[in-house]
Amino acid sequence: MNYQNHKIAASQVNLTMPNESWISLTFNGIKNVEKRFLLAAISLALLICIVLSLMLTSNMPTNSTNSTNSTLKVAVQINTLGNKHLKFVAELLSGQFKYGSWRYINSELTDNKIKSYIQIPLKLQMEKDYQRNYIKKALCPNNDHPLWKHIEQSQLEIHLYTGYKHNSVYAKCG
Repeated sequence: MNYQNHKIAASQVNLTMPNESWISLTFNGIKNVEKRFLLAAISLALLICIVLSLMLTSNMPTNSTNSTNSTLKVAVQINTLGNKHLKFVAELLSGQFKYGSWRYINSELTDNKIKSYIQIPLKLQMEKDYQRNYIKKALCPNNDHPLWKHIEQSQLEIHLYTGYKHNSVYAKCG
């Protein structure tokens, strides 16, 4: 593929962050867009979103430009987790393990994931793959749970452990 056909002048590309959870990448003046180029543009936008979500702590000012009649916009929502998500998960799991010998200990926010820890009195007598499957099926909230309106399923990990947290068996709910 000849990439020279897809060069875009810097004045035709506009990257804005209208609010803290949206990034907009706008290509102005493009009339015929090949599918491969569109896929590359969306991939670039996702890469930019990941990098910016790690680097930014406040909103960037938005720049408005005059656009022509042919504009292609790519917008991606960034799900960043905060204390309200942590509290929601903690309330959900602490209520679920109120009675019985299994105890919800805490949840931690690390690397845009929530890691929830449940202490159990004895190790489960099954292979680790079966334990992970058990965690997904029995402990993760079901697919229509209100929690998934706020976070993605892959952002929640549930850990089971007996002695030390670093020896836990865990599964991602997604």
